Amino acid sequence: GGGFDLLTQKLPEKDVVYPKSMKGNWICERSAVKVEGDTYQAESAYRCLGSKENLRPGSTEKFETRFIESPYFGASGVVLDRGFEIASRTQNTDSVQWNVDNPNLLEYGKTKILVVRRSVEEPNDKGFGFDELLRVDDLMVTRAIQVKRRYRRAFDENGNRIVEGLEIMKTFRVLDGVAGTEFPTATVKSQIRMAVKS
Repeated sequence: GGGFDLLTQKLPEKDVVYPKSMKGNWICERSAVKVEGDTYQAESAYRCLGSKENLRPGSTEKFETRFIESPYFGASGVVLDRGFEIASRTQNTDSVQWNVDNPNLLEYGKTKILVVRRSVEEPNDKGFGFDELLRVDDLMVTRAIQVKRRYRRAFDENGNRIVEGLEIMKTFRVLDGVAGTEFPTATVKSQIRMAVKS
């Protein structure tokens, strides 16, 4: 059927690889374009993943992120520093726990985010991206959140390097630890734009 047991992990790739040219710090702007389904579920998921903004079409969030080397990819690419990004988004650096050697687990405050399923589109001329299913626990409830992103490299009007992307976030009902992945309870489409931090 359309269920995924959140107590299992299906991770053929150790992490999501980004082009090595992205190493360093970037300013990320994320704009919600469309919110469908249960807006409460969508808002809760958005906040669990670090957003401080109220979720509605047109709402924009700006934060710093960075890409670093990973022992899993060597010189072939870099990975997102998930700990740095969540600290930047939540503006809470004290409680964030994340390690590049164990990239699928991130904890901050009372929230624990675990990647349980992943597929990756490695960087190529057309773009790159990933599809991750996350198990999110915050002491009260277990959530299943799917984050799917596709990026492409581009230049802005001044010739500066940028990365543009589209994100689709879906939430699912969880029953006895199984996520009903056939029918999302909410879907959020966002546009992402990253520019090198000057």
